[in-house]
Amino acid sequence: MRRQCVLLVARLASALLVPKSAPCLYHGRICRWHGESPICGRDSHRLGFSTSQQELMASTRYASISALCSDDADGLNPGPDCCAQYGKGCVAGYKRLWCHVEPVVKTQSQTVRHTARGSGQLCEWEGRKCQWYGAAPFCMATEHEIGSVDDKGREFLVSTRYMSVATLCSDATRPTDGHCCSRYGKGCLGGYKRLWCFPKPTTRLKSSHHGQASLAEQHHPSPVPLPPPDWASRRPCRFRGRTCQWHGSSPFCGTTSSPLGQTDALNQTLLFTTRETPIAHLCANLDAADYPGESCCREYHATCWTGYKRLWCSEERPEAYWETDAWRYGKL
Repeated sequence: MRRQCVLLVARLASALLVPKSAPCLYHGRICRWHGESPICGRDSHRLGFSTSQQELMASTRYASISALCSDDADGLNPGPDCCAQYGKGCVAGYKRLWCHVEPVVKTQSQTVRHTARGSGQLCEWEGRKCQWYGAAPFCMATEHEIGSVDDKGREFLVSTRYMSVATLCSDATRPTDGHCCSRYGKGCLGGYKRLWCFPKPTTRLKSSHHGQASLAEQHHPSPVPLPPPDWASRRPCRFRGRTCQWHGSSPFCGTTSSPLGQTDALNQTLLFTTRETPIAHLCANLDAADYPGESCCREYHATCWTGYKRLWCSEERPEAYWETDAWRYGKL
């Protein structure tokens, strides 16, 4: 009997010791699924949480991997490489996709098309093209918060978590067939519906010279959607192996007398400022010498009414983080 118990424990242990998923690439960033099948565990962090090394990009907490990879779930599609590396599903818990904050492969930005994703339909909300997520009667939920921006450039605008659709649409006078109030569909017995919206179309500026491109045509949109203002963000970011931080709290960001390239007493070097070039232009060209990197573009947040922001970075690390044991074994 004792021997049988030992064998049973050994089999359970071997079943739990599933090899960790292989690294995958998402938009040029090295990623890895955390959570070993069949008992995958959970995570106390929200999507978008980041350390100086990694960022939590996606999870299967509320959606299956097949839904995420087919755009039938709201949030981020992990892409073909990370979808292929997902591995076996979970009996308990869910898997989490953590990605290195700094890309190792340059990727070209792509034009975002305002089309429906997955099996959904587009609708109109306050002049924006949107899409409802959450199939009745069990509409599930989301880890994203209102104001989140996904990898398709859409913003999580409203939900029926705390407010009914009747209340949301109380100000809508005779909504048309294409209005999101008309295309809400059936109500939810469990969970709530979420509305994700593309940005409003930008008005192109007329050129003063025939054949000369306007400012809106000269500059490509930023490949990294900038988050909404939070008025004070000092979270660290990563740039070419360095730990960095934007200095200057919006809306009054102040200035500096330090020239670019100067190193202070704390061994921090001033690498970028938005004094001459807006952050949207800095983050628009991934191949430019003054591109601050995806991580620091994400952490810029609110712009300045007065002054400008400054990016100070520590000395370079002796080795890339993804080559260390901390990355290899999936530790934060």
